[in-house]
Amino acid sequence: MKVQSRMSEVRRPFDFQSSPSGSGEPATKEAAPTAQAPPDWKFVLKFQRGETIYDPSDEQIARGIRSLRVVEGDSYCILSRRDGDYVQTICGANGFHVEWQAFHGGDWNKYDHFKAGYPEARDRRERCQKAVYGVPGFENELLHRNDATTIFLAFIHSGKGREQFVWRRMSDDELH
Repeated sequence: MKVQSRMSEVRRPFDFQSSPSGSGEPATKEAAPTAQAPPDWKFVLKFQRGETIYDPSDEQIARGIRSLRVVEGDSYCILSRRDGDYVQTICGANGFHVEWQAFHGGDWNKYDHFKAGYPEARDRRERCQKAVYGVPGFENELLHRNDATTIFLAFIHSGKGREQFVWRRMSDDELH
């Protein structure tokens, strides 16, 4: 049986599912407070648990990724730009998967979608282990929490720091 990764779906910045059922309702009973969107926002950080932070600081991003847990309902966050480009991560028991997606000219059907990894060879498949399912990937794509933070900060700061990772094009491989 093939397990579909919820992270590999094409996702517009505000379409993220916050519950296993995909209903959009938080998996926890009480959602964290959500900030009101300022009219001139550039970035938005959204958590599976329901919290939203507009134009987050570096510290808010780092603290947010540190807060992710393996438990369903609190293991995922996405940082989106107003133009739709985004970076997202999921926390597993054995590491983090991080993906980066960039749209071309605002066209939701034209995009590049990548998964981050360490420069080591990617010869062994390894799932990011969740409580109920595993997210497919390669062993070198299981990242440390600090590296997930580095990638999120690179997204905010025009890509600086992104070069220390290898980026597998998701659409070039049957393993998403």
